[in-house]
Amino acid sequence: MGSMIVNPDFEKAKTLCDWYKAEGSKITFKSISGSSNTGSSMTCGLQLMTVVQVSTMLNGTTDMAILFMVQGKVSNIYSASLVYDSCSDNNRSGTVSQAVASNEWICKTCKRKWPNPKYVYNFSFDISDSTSQTGL
Repeated sequence: MGSMIVNPDFEKAKTLCDWYKAEGSKITFKSISGSSNTGSSMTCGLQLMTVVQVSTMLNGTTDMAILFMVQGKVSNIYSASLVYDSCSDNNRSGTVSQAVASNEWICKTCKRKWPNPKYVYNFSFDISDSTSQTGL
């Protein structure tokens, strides 16, 4: 079970709220339902592929990074570990723990102390198209 805080009081939430008020509320999205794209379109040098084509290409290999473009719909977002506290150093993504006595955050990787953590959004989701569904 998750929880939600209305008007959270941290900098990234304020930045997101300001962006939405200035620009985000004006954005419109095109529905992709019923699209009949065959995978031949190219954008930024990436070929549009179906979920089945990507699964076949990867063939269970998870140790290499492959860039591809898929047009589909998000069918499920997994909320476990949606946001985690991270080192405030922009060059690191190590997790931090809060020192109770000093109320500081200590990076488990670089051992530096910070007054506040950097909040990192990290989530997994399923995407599906007319051929299949896969987790990303």
